[in-house]
Amino acid sequence: MGGDSQTTLVERAPLGLSMPPRTAPSRLKRSSVVELAVDKGAEAKLKLLCSLSSRLWNEVSYARRRMFFEKRGVDFKATYREFYEKYKVLIGSATAQQVLNKNDEAWRSFLRLLKLKKGEEATTIHKQNQPTRLHEEG
Repeated sequence: MGGDSQTTLVERAPLGLSMPPRTAPSRLKRSSVVELAVDKGAEAKLKLLCSLSSRLWNEVSYARRRMFFEKRGVDFKATYREFYEKYKVLIGSATAQQVLNKNDEAWRSFLRLLKLKKGEEATTIHKQNQPTRLHEEG
């Protein structure tokens, strides 16, 4: 593959949605642009899924925040189990796991930064913020 030859690529997205054809230069940089065209029913379901995922993030973060400020330590396993069981039937187990794993990651990072600051090992760290609340669009 050399020169200025152009190749047209056509891909199929999941759920039978077709992606627009795109032209790739001879040195292909991999990127996909997907335009999701949904009907009103699917749009409502997606909005509900996003809303419930946001609610899960906020609830688990609030529970962990309470534990943190009550100085009893953040119990990651217990909060994970509690909210996973509550939300897996609403948004599906895979989505609940991903939201909870990302929240775990955010809280562990926050706690690690606090520990570094306490030991004054990190001189470039100026401010540590706890994981933020997700805002729901209405």
